[in-house]
Amino acid sequence: MALRYYAYQGFHDINPIPHLHNEFEIYISLNHKGKFFLQDVEYPLKVGSLFIIKPFEIHHCFDNIKEETT
Repeated sequence: MALRYYAYQGFHDINPIPHLHNEFEIYISLNHKGKFFLQDVEYPLKVGSLFIIKPFEIHHCFDNIKEETT
């Protein structure tokens, strides 16, 4: 089994376009706040949020860290 990871930092929208994968994804928010969309449900995204996304589940998220730093 292959394991890949991605780390995002800075002031940008993370995966703002709905997408899916053919493998599981574990998403942990280390420094972002905003909204996380999984299928048709919106969840609050905050530091420490954990999402386990099943294969072929449509998801995307937006951070609002820009608003909090101004």
